[in-house]
Amino acid sequence: MSAAFRSHGRGTPILRMSFKGVGLIERATGFADPAMLPRLKEMCRVLYGAGKDELLRDVKAGRLTLRQVWEVYRTGQWTRLPTPQHALPFADQFTAWRATKSARYARYAAWVATALGPIGTLAELRAVCLRYRAACETAGTGAMFNHVLATVRAFLRDTVTIDHALYADVRAIARLSEPVKRPKQPQRPEQAAAIRAALGGELGRVWWILCCTGMLPDEFFAGKWAIEDGRLHVKGTKREARDRFVPLLTDVAPSPLKPGYFQAQLRKSGLGVRPKDGRDSFALWCELARVPIAWKRAVMGHAAIDVDMEYGWQESERIVDEVGGALRALLAPVGQSGGQPAAPSGPSADAPTPKPRSAILTPAQAAA
Repeated sequence: MSAAFRSHGRGTPILRMSFKGVGLIERATGFADPAMLPRLKEMCRVLYGAGKDELLRDVKAGRLTLRQVWEVYRTGQWTRLPTPQHALPFADQFTAWRATKSARYARYAAWVATALGPIGTLAELRAVCLRYRAACETAGTGAMFNHVLATVRAFLRDTVTIDHALYADVRAIARLSEPVKRPKQPQRPEQAAAIRAALGGELGRVWWILCCTGMLPDEFFAGKWAIEDGRLHVKGTKREARDRFVPLLTDVAPSPLKPGYFQAQLRKSGLGVRPKDGRDSFALWCELARVPIAWKRAVMGHAAIDVDMEYGWQESERIVDEVGGALRALLAPVGQSGGQPAAPSGPSADAPTPKPRSAILTPAQAAA
């Protein structure tokens, strides 16, 4: 083939075709094999006949290459054909997306971009994520990869929507397994009350609040809550359903303690519990009180939609109140204030109070 028919006189063969409404396409094929030229021409005719004019315009303008289109076209999976969004510069789009997020999330997203390394266009995201996955699998950092993948998916969800081929490609990437660092340690009411008594003072008060409200430590210490009409409004931000109402089972007031200090003191206490165990205990209490699973998910903030949307605000208030009634009945033997457990009645009244260490409930006991 003469140099006149190659890109810059020495590159790959040039495709020249004209279509009504699109104009003249004159682009390098990207393949050194001359036999690819007729195949690419046939591909363009088929795409034009199928109404893919916008895609051909992108090829004409250089936003997409013939090679990019061919790699998908030859598989027959037309839903994955490149779009104008494939050619968008990743850095600009990701920076604009981060600007819409909270400062804390934006900082983490910036770290994600650094971890993935240089990315030219959105079309390169899947390949970059797969390389990063392989590196994390080798290093045994599955949790890190899963967090990065979730951030990339959130970016694509907000930028090109979940119906786009780019999102589908990234969503198809399998997560890596994560080792369980520490099993949950939910506590029954009497166990949680004994732990509060052992901690004492402000530490015990905060521990009991987390148990009675199901709040995450961040939600409590950051003040993401308010008491409204005799109920606790938890203004969680992790997902939409985390903005929820829960029954007010104990006095709730801000604490002068810092989250890190509270966590460190729990660890030093030797009681075997962490701040998150308070929320897990609240979930266990809902089960022990036979709270319907849908209601439990609502007060825990696990529901896909909030309880007001599901039932209406008047019905949702009744649900929160009924959940509160069931939990107060469960907590009656230990006292809702969370003080020393009430003395049992009957033949076991003289039984000694268990030591705090024995108050720890193992996962097997919690499931029993």
